[in-house]
Amino acid sequence: MKENLKKSLLLDIIPIICIMVAGEISILQWRIGVVPPILTGILAVGIIAHLRGKKLNKIEDAMGNGLKKVFPALLTVILVGMIVSSWIIGGIIPTMVYWGFKIIDFNNFIPIVMVVTSIVAIITGTSFTSIGTIGVSFIIIAKQVGIPLEITAGAIVSGAFLGDKMSPLSDTTNISAALGKTDLFEHIKYMMIDTVPAFILSVIAFKIVGNNIKIENIDMSNINSFLTELNGAFNVSPILLVVPLIIIILGIKKVPSNIVLFLSVILGVVSSFIFQNFETADIMKSVIVGVHQKFNDPAVTKLFSRGGIGEVSSTVITIIFIGCLVGIINDCNSFDNLLNKIQDSIKGSKQLTVMVFAVSLGIGFITGAQLLAIILPITIFLPLFEKFGLKNKNITRIVEATGTVGITLVPWSVPGVFIAGTLGVEMSKVIPFLFFPIFVLAINLLLNITGIGVSKIGEEKSIKRRVLAFNIFEK
Repeated sequence: MKENLKKSLLLDIIPIICIMVAGEISILQWRIGVVPPILTGILAVGIIAHLRGKKLNKIEDAMGNGLKKVFPALLTVILVGMIVSSWIIGGIIPTMVYWGFKIIDFNNFIPIVMVVTSIVAIITGTSFTSIGTIGVSFIIIAKQVGIPLEITAGAIVSGAFLGDKMSPLSDTTNISAALGKTDLFEHIKYMMIDTVPAFILSVIAFKIVGNNIKIENIDMSNINSFLTELNGAFNVSPILLVVPLIIIILGIKKVPSNIVLFLSVILGVVSSFIFQNFETADIMKSVIVGVHQKFNDPAVTKLFSRGGIGEVSSTVITIIFIGCLVGIINDCNSFDNLLNKIQDSIKGSKQLTVMVFAVSLGIGFITGAQLLAIILPITIFLPLFEKFGLKNKNITRIVEATGTVGITLVPWSVPGVFIAGTLGVEMSKVIPFLFFPIFVLAINLLLNITGIGVSKIGEEKSIKRRVLAFNIFEK
């Protein structure tokens, strides 16, 4: 009986169906997030593993092993919360916002909105906060000067999710790299193959659209008032821009990500003591708990009231449950029959990458959840990448394009609902102007179909051997 259950393809598929159904109910109807579908998945794979002969203590051990695998992501997310708060209280993020507003040219307003929002999102590591803070500010400006809100929102969302995709502080970026067993900075560097061309094409598209907009007389009083209050609340010295520059350089130099993250917190705290006028107790409390300073301007207070370990606690809990789910799936061979079936149907690496693309996009469309569109495809397809001679960073690139960014094209998704509510626009009107998500998906699909830019195992060693042979020949 148990042997038949072990070979049952239906039992492999049931947990996926349970997760997707629970995700749709939890996210779209109850609107309580992704924890219920993940817990449903744990329950489903746990019960099926037990029916297939796994003892309860083995299943418990499997969850523990899964937690070990996601521990780097847990540590990263906690540090991210501390980085955001330390960079706010240290004046680093306020400096980025201040000088971002300073460079605004209303003749190029729309492309500048995308660029500035992407910079803020990369620095903060979150698309939602960028949309809810700097994005709202841009919407207010657009209203004042008569720029269509749906176009402005398209630029805001494009920039915010570019930052969410590429920031080493982003939870989706860290989760993708951790589950895909890929170094964080190698993952980010490899994503430039689709991000850079999509960014360039998006800026060009927004420039063309922006040229057709007639801008009314601009009232700079509100903007100047905001900048004056910001300058009064923080020391926004350009010297502080050196801090993110240092972090970027360390990333390029491939310094281990945890060292970079710890150093980021330290630099934020040091900056707060050197450049800002806050009390020591307020600085340390802000770094741990989050920034809750009261400023004269409510917009400044709202913009910079965030960060700390408390803000990322829900993400930490989610990752813990993800670890339990992944642990059972891996140690109890939950998807072996499904993988074997897929292996038999997939005849080449191109077919594999296209299938990952389609499955991730489909999960995002059905559930509306970023994390599920990232977690499930990696869990199911990662073992096949080595078989077909592909590096793991290929799958992390694909799911970031579909799960992190592409999901913004789904109006009922978590990001879609958030965008519509926060910016006060209808997603159906915004979607045609989501140039970055559209271009990222198109470029990824092209790369997957053609095989261009796909990283293969042994490719770098082969190149090094050819270079060495050339050097010997030259001698």
